[in-house]
Amino acid sequence: MAAELGNNDVIGTAYTEIVKACQRRSLSVAVQQGLTLQDLHDRLSRQQLIIVCYQALIDPYEPMRWQDGHYSVVVGMNMSRVLLMDPSQDPGLYGAVPRDEFMPRH
Repeated sequence: MAAELGNNDVIGTAYTEIVKACQRRSLSVAVQQGLTLQDLHDRLSRQQLIIVCYQALIDPYEPMRWQDGHYSVVVGMNMSRVLLMDPSQDPGLYGAVPRDEFMPRH
């Protein structure tokens, strides 16, 4: 799918290409910014697909670098974490970001 999305080492993947790929598959798409954790929870409860761009690589000794942004699928939430599936990783491999760290990173 990386080739279809036209990603490259300079800019990565443009969100507009993800939107186009979803539309080609007849998926309903809405691009939104500023969603809260409650918004994510509400969409998950309605079984809506959520793709987020967030800071995947965080070095506590360096300021956040937006070039480290990464797309993942939000697959769940619990009281302490936002659960993510990274399509670039092996199938079945999931990650998690603590809830209190997720909002500043997206």
